[in-house]
Amino acid sequence: MAAEVMRVQRGRRPTLAEYPADLSELEVDVLRLVAAGRTNQQISECLFISLNTINFHLRNIFNKTGT
Repeated sequence: MAAEVMRVQRGRRPTLAEYPADLSELEVDVLRLVAAGRTNQQISECLFISLNTINFHLRNIFNKTGT
């Protein structure tokens, strides 16, 4: 799990204009960890943000992507 977070954090960061659906950098980080099979609790612990904040970002991702 820590290796995935480090890969996400060290990877090349595209500029804001390159993120799909106008996602923020943190929303992209959350989405990458969801795609890697992490639970909301694991994502919260990896990114050092609250579970409520993860849920907020997921709602934003769903709204922005129309899912």
